[in-house]
Amino acid sequence: MDYYFDVTTWVLINRTAKDLTRSTRVLDMGTGSVAVVGLTIWKRLGCSVISSDINPEIVQLAEECARRNGAPIRTVCSRFFENVHEPFDVVIFNPPYVATAHGLELDDSRKRRCQWDGGSDGTSIIRDFVVGLQALPHQVRAYVGVNPNPTKTQAARARACSIRV
Repeated sequence: MDYYFDVTTWVLINRTAKDLTRSTRVLDMGTGSVAVVGLTIWKRLGCSVISSDINPEIVQLAEECARRNGAPIRTVCSRFFENVHEPFDVVIFNPPYVATAHGLELDDSRKRRCQWDGGSDGTSIIRDFVVGLQALPHQVRAYVGVNPNPTKTQAARARACSIRV
């Protein structure tokens, strides 16, 4: 199995777990192959979790991982919110934020490029996410994590932060 996550994943889990309750409905966006955020939040709180990813292979791996853990997590292949039809109160997203050229210099996995490639300046996925978030018909809280170490642009520098739209 292929795993791809960094310290930002743990920052997001620890930050969000403080604010969520058992009744919170969570969308774990960009879940990755082992659905680590969704699984951990579900195990800690027992809340409802939907895990999504843009890559169908990753969605299948996340689904298998949730099943092996006995987690009632629904997985869906989706670009941002396009195929998420269930209600949710919170979205947790550790977006791809590494600038393409920098990621290639670091020899990051080309197979899992969708997990790290944030576009030419590292911010294109974040910008598109915010646009999608603002277009939602209901209010949600979003937790977004970005690790400043692998980025080369000031625009992408942040830690885990909360956005209410």
